[in-house]
Amino acid sequence: PPAPDSPLRTLANVILTPHIAGAIGAGEIREFGELMLAELDRYLAGAPLQHRITEAQFQHMA
Repeated sequence: PPAPDSPLRTLANVILTPHIAGAIGAGEIREFGELMLAELDRYLAGAPLQHRITEAQFQHMA
């Protein structure tokens, strides 16, 4: 990890995560797909979303 005094820790456009944060396998891909389809069903039915993403969150997504 970056040193405690690393400038990366204070940059507004940097979010530090463990390396494992981006690791996914076939099981996770299937789960994400099922979650997305369930969320789409809720959206199309006019129901509240369970996993709503705000504009601010979206701006930080990779």
